[in-house]
Amino acid sequence: MNIVDISTIEITNELKLNFIELYQSYFREILGEDYETFKKNNSDLLKWLDSFNEKDFVHKKYLILTEDESIDGFFAFRIEKQNEDRFQVIPQDSYISIHKRRMGMGTKCWNAMINYCKDTIKQEFEVIVSTGLVGTREFFATLGLTYLQQRVDQKFLLKELNIEKLQSQNDEFQNITDFSLLKFQNCPEEIIEQFCILYKKIKSFAASTNYLGEYELTPELRRNYEKQYGIDSGNDWRTIVIKNSGDELIGLTEVYVVNNGTIAFQELTGILPQYRRKGLARWIKNQMLIDIKQVYPDLQEIFTRNYIGNTNSGEAVLAMNQSIGYNPIKYDYQYKTRYIID
Repeated sequence: MNIVDISTIEITNELKLNFIELYQSYFREILGEDYETFKKNNSDLLKWLDSFNEKDFVHKKYLILTEDESIDGFFAFRIEKQNEDRFQVIPQDSYISIHKRRMGMGTKCWNAMINYCKDTIKQEFEVIVSTGLVGTREFFATLGLTYLQQRVDQKFLLKELNIEKLQSQNDEFQNITDFSLLKFQNCPEEIIEQFCILYKKIKSFAASTNYLGEYELTPELRRNYEKQYGIDSGNDWRTIVIKNSGDELIGLTEVYVVNNGTIAFQELTGILPQYRRKGLARWIKNQMLIDIKQVYPDLQEIFTRNYIGNTNSGEAVLAMNQSIGYNPIKYDYQYKTRYIID
C-alpha cells in the first residue's frame, strides 16, 4: 500500500466511485444508527478530493492506495500559520479499511504528516488532536510529540426549535437604538480588520485556560476559512455581529449549516465584557436561530458546546443555552489536546 498526495494524481471516475464507497463505510462505522441522519450526498463527499492550498493555510489530503490503485483509506490535515513564530497542525478525517487495520498503516500516516510538516514548516509547531485518551498520548510520544494541555467541551443538542419563544425573548430589542445587527456569510471587506480583532478577543474569553495559546486571526486567514468551510464548500457559514452606536463591533455569533440544511452547529457566541449583562448574547443567538430556521425549514438538529471549567462566563452561557432549549448530550464530550514538536 502507498500513501499518495491527492494533488499529485489524476482523480478518475473509478477512483471517485471507490472513494464514495469507502467514505460511506467510514460514516456507517462512526455513526451507527445515526448514519441515515448524518450521511452526506455523493457530490458533497467528492469535494473532499479537491485540493486546497492558500497562503498561510494548507489543507493536505492523502489516499491509501493498493497495488491495483483501489482505495483502502484516507487521511487529511491542515496547517495554519498563526504568526511568524507559530504554526498549528490540525489532523482531520482519517479512515483505514477494517481489513487493513493493525498493520501499521495508521502509524505510517501519522509519520507522513509529521515529516511533511517538518520539511515544510522548518521550525517548532503545535499539533491539535480531538482525543483525550491517555493511550493516545503515549502513542504520540513515540512520534516525538510532547503533551502540553487539554480542553474538554460538552455538546448540547436543540431538537425542538420554538420560534415564538425566541421571538418573544427578543421583543425587548425591537426598538433599541444603542445597538444594531449586521448579518453576513462572507465578512464585508470594510469591517474585516475590526472583525478579526473582535473575534480574537471573544475567542480568548471562551476557554478557562490559555488552551491554544493566544488565538490568531488575520483577514487572510478569515478569507481562507470562508473558502474552505463556507459557501464554496457546499455548507452555509453565517455570522451576526453587534455594533454599538459608534459603529464599533462588540459581539458576535456564528452558525454552520450542513447536510442539505438539516443539521446546524451554533459555534462561538460572545460579547465584550463591558457590554455584558444586557441580554445581547441571547439576542443574537436567538436571532441566528430564527434566521436559519426561515432559510432551512427542514432543519432537524442544532448543536452547540459549553467549555467545561470555563471560569469566565461558563455558568451564564450554560443557563442561556438551556433557556433557549439546548439540552446536554449525556457522555458526549469533545476533547482538544495540544502537543508540540520541534
